[in-house]
Amino acid sequence: MKSACCTSFVFLALLGGAALVSSHADAQSFRKAPLGDRPTTPPLAPPSLRTNIANLSTDVTGGGTVNVGTNGSLAGTPILNGFHFRFGNGDHKFQRIGLRPTGAQTAYVTYRDRKADDRYKAAATWITLTGGGVRGEVAAKMWQQSFIKLPTQRPANSRLVLTGFELRFPDRNDYKVRMIGIWLDEATNMARVSFIDGDYSPALGPAGPAFNPKQEAKIQPSLDLDRLSGSLSTDSTPDGWVLEPDSWTKSAPQAAVRIQYAWIPNDVVAGDLVLTGSQRAPDSGVTFPARSGIQGFEFRYDSKGDHNLKEIGVMPPLPGAATRTASGVPANEFVAFQDNNRDDAIKWAVKVVTVK
Repeated sequence: MKSACCTSFVFLALLGGAALVSSHADAQSFRKAPLGDRPTTPPLAPPSLRTNIANLSTDVTGGGTVNVGTNGSLAGTPILNGFHFRFGNGDHKFQRIGLRPTGAQTAYVTYRDRKADDRYKAAATWITLTGGGVRGEVAAKMWQQSFIKLPTQRPANSRLVLTGFELRFPDRNDYKVRMIGIWLDEATNMARVSFIDGDYSPALGPAGPAFNPKQEAKIQPSLDLDRLSGSLSTDSTPDGWVLEPDSWTKSAPQAAVRIQYAWIPNDVVAGDLVLTGSQRAPDSGVTFPARSGIQGFEFRYDSKGDHNLKEIGVMPPLPGAATRTASGVPANEFVAFQDNNRDDAIKWAVKVVTVK
């Protein structure tokens, strides 16, 4: 697997030492949203619960998979606030996408087809909580859309958030995409995961399918997706068939998924919100919360069939979120999901909690 990257960080000399910062130097401060965007100012979290911002921005010139430094600490409980991936040379059939913390100030990044030789940019922002939170991780094999039981039990007075993720189709082939998503359900302690090619087109967000035992994914004893993806089936499901809108088909590749998640104390949560849309901002016109932690995201091409992928992301307006300036993302756009142009209908849903 080839890897190369060039991170866009700026080094500043401070008191004879050096500090690593992103182009968003104010990312460590807390910025309140305009009063019109929220009914009241959220109360402050208890002094024992503290948060900082960690940003990542990388230009992977040779394609493949990289381990990237962040400009803030991920030690503690990282809460994924935003992410953005974009191929630099047009759209592509697709094989994998991944973003997950690997250390106190490093994260794993992958966005590639089978050859892993296409330049791409990746960016992310986390709100890292210290003084509380319980982290968990799980890997599974799945088909199209599956449900995964999260092995970490819910602590009392806690909310569920996403920390990182990775999704892979079989290593041997590239695939077009119809739907991508990870939707955490704290009431059932489960994740609904969608990694779909073909015409299978389930509903999104709160309207999406409820748990079906026949669609429960098999949890794997290892988190190593390199090991799992080499054994994925390319064209069948457990019973040989998968339901499409008007028929059944065998053309459904198996997939591997790895999810990092966390339970965070209620004391650090000010509220929650589900946003939906068919463009790059919520259809309702409601402002995307800046200090938010993602509980779930689902993207679907709404025109018939599957498509190549160029760009995908959830980008709240937190300073430095998905480093939108470096990525060239306009300030009024909060979601990306497209092939080489914007002429394909899309639908999306994002569920967040607001972090104090």
